[in-house]
Amino acid sequence: MGIKLVVIVMIIGVVFVLTGASALSTQFTNDDGLIHGLGTVKYLSFEGGFYGIVGDDSKNYDPINMPQEFKVDDLRVQFTANLTHYASVHLCGHVVNLFSIERLSGTIYIRTDGSIDPPTAPISTLDNITYNLTGNIIADADGIVIEKDNIVLDGTDFTVAGNGTGSGIMFTGRSGVTVRNTVIKNFLGGIKLIHCLDINIVNNDITDNDPGIWLFFSNSSVISKNIIAGNYLAGIILDISSNNSILENDVRDNSASIVFEYSVNGGVAFSSDNRIFHNNFVNGTYVNTYFAGQPVNFWDDGYPSGGNYWSNYNGTDADHDGIGDIPYIIDANNTDRYPLMARYVISEFPTFLILPLFMMAAMLVALVCRRKNFYPS
Repeated sequence: MGIKLVVIVMIIGVVFVLTGASALSTQFTNDDGLIHGLGTVKYLSFEGGFYGIVGDDSKNYDPINMPQEFKVDDLRVQFTANLTHYASVHLCGHVVNLFSIERLSGTIYIRTDGSIDPPTAPISTLDNITYNLTGNIIADADGIVIEKDNIVLDGTDFTVAGNGTGSGIMFTGRSGVTVRNTVIKNFLGGIKLIHCLDINIVNNDITDNDPGIWLFFSNSSVISKNIIAGNYLAGIILDISSNNSILENDVRDNSASIVFEYSVNGGVAFSSDNRIFHNNFVNGTYVNTYFAGQPVNFWDDGYPSGGNYWSNYNGTDADHDGIGDIPYIIDANNTDRYPLMARYVISEFPTFLILPLFMMAAMLVALVCRRKNFYPS
């Protein structure tokens, strides 16, 4: 009788696993046949105790190869796995083989006193002024929220990645902050500024967000030398934001390059007097203005410096000066008077170093010449 009972339990377990695997393979896997999920590691005390993953899709996963460092109760993770046909004595969810698993961070804060919350976040600072990322951040809400003025956040080419919600980097009521050298992707908003002043967004890679950069009631800021690509709503949104400079950005393959929102003519809600030139606007709708407003902005730096490169510009360049012979008309109030015929070359070399280096080279040449005159051959 005891042997029969054990056999029956084993058969039920195998049927449970196989039917569960079959259902999951048809309903919860992607086109590549893998499960790409978010979830929470949980310790389950029955059947001798083990760690499983409770997925955000309300499914339970029983990994056969959970790494030791991830056996932490309530740890948030992102994982990729495939189904296995191994029978598990746990009889708890879908038995999977993990291909990858990464910790998810909650929102990371740079507090007003300069502290980093949580202190285990991959951000370091020596002076509470410059903050450097020391590793990638995978977030399931806002990535980084900056609560301190007059600081620099340097991503050092690390990535802040989301799951399609929250903002990658969020500011509210901040001034004097620089964000640079950061890859920001897959957020509801890549970088979002609310009631901010004098923010610098420089040399970042902002892709696959919705939108890329969003300024709301934010003025006198600089967006420069960024790659802003493949964002769904828009590359850049200016929402009641004025006197900003948008310079030397590669803005491509977005649903819209720039969107001006709530720019209501005759009211106080303008997005005007922004300086927008030396950008590459490639593919997608180029400029949208919502709510029938008429913002007036500056789209070039005069002649011969020029304006922007527009991939849908059809003008000619008879005098071969690199500037289109006819203006690029945006709307009745906005014109790029000197559209560029070729993409603007965005230099990563800091221009403020050119003069000091030139002076040093000149001094070196003068010194060599003096030495030759002092020691004639």
